[in-house]
Amino acid sequence: MMQNSDSLFNKRSTTGSGFSGKTFDTCNDLAIVLGLAIVMLVFIYVPFLNHNILRFGLGLITVLFLPGYAFIAALYPGKGDLGSLERAVLSVGLSIILVPFLGFFLNYTIWGITTSTIVLSVTALLLICLLAAFLRRLSLPVEQRFSVDFGAFVTQVKKLILPASKERSDVIISGLLICSIVLILSVIGYLVIMPYQADKYTEFYIYGPEGKLSNYPTNFTLGDKKPLIIGIVNKEGMSKEYDLAVTLNDGSQSHRIFLDHMVLADNETMEKTINLTPDRIGDMQNMKFLLYMEGSPADPYRECNLWVNVTAPSGNATVETNATVTP
Repeated sequence: MMQNSDSLFNKRSTTGSGFSGKTFDTCNDLAIVLGLAIVMLVFIYVPFLNHNILRFGLGLITVLFLPGYAFIAALYPGKGDLGSLERAVLSVGLSIILVPFLGFFLNYTIWGITTSTIVLSVTALLLICLLAAFLRRLSLPVEQRFSVDFGAFVTQVKKLILPASKERSDVIISGLLICSIVLILSVIGYLVIMPYQADKYTEFYIYGPEGKLSNYPTNFTLGDKKPLIIGIVNKEGMSKEYDLAVTLNDGSQSHRIFLDHMVLADNETMEKTINLTPDRIGDMQNMKFLLYMEGSPADPYRECNLWVNVTAPSGNATVETNATVTP
């Protein structure tokens, strides 16, 4: 009896000691996805890394593959549910669907669509799907869990680089393959070391009063003053001066109804609420938001448009307006 108890204890101990190793072997792909997501966050929020060329590559993987892969892993935890090729194809397709859907959802929240909200929402989706995938795989027997056999992949690579055959043709092919790998690693190292030259541009956009891409003021009564948010992001590489002019075109003439001057440092974002008061009655008038940058006073650097309706006030009230007519 004592001998049987010892045997049972030893069996349980052996099973327990191998549990963590078997769990990692069947969830190593989930760990890699989590690691890539963490590295992406580092490249976004660490100042000296957020302009690195590697951020672009990691961003593509994070947006076009990881969300779909984690979602598929949560839906199909078993190795017999889907093949590797099907998982890869569905991962890309689902990622293309899920990420825009998150942006659409954020547009109707109080946070709106910004870089931070997109990054945090995609990260949250990844974490939820990875946790679900991990728990669902643990609920299956080890031999039924889906896993990526990285060992077999490494073995195949070794066979390509270090062939068992010593024939001259095999040695030449192996040498060319090694030289190609060294060349690729050298190019990647060069891109990492060399500074990334970002494109120079200025973002210009308008939001409704709630800070969203909706509910723009389009119906006015003559004399009404309604708010609207304008946003400017300076990515020109240096401090820049901007002039913002808002004009109202009634079909025959363009009347300036707002003018402001702003100075933005490099990488500075400014969102400012302005109040607009149309000075002419008419339907479907073109309200133009013209952003001028220093050195180009003649032609607007950026432009946004709204079509507004302005009706006469009720009663006999008179409205005084001071409008500047621009050609």
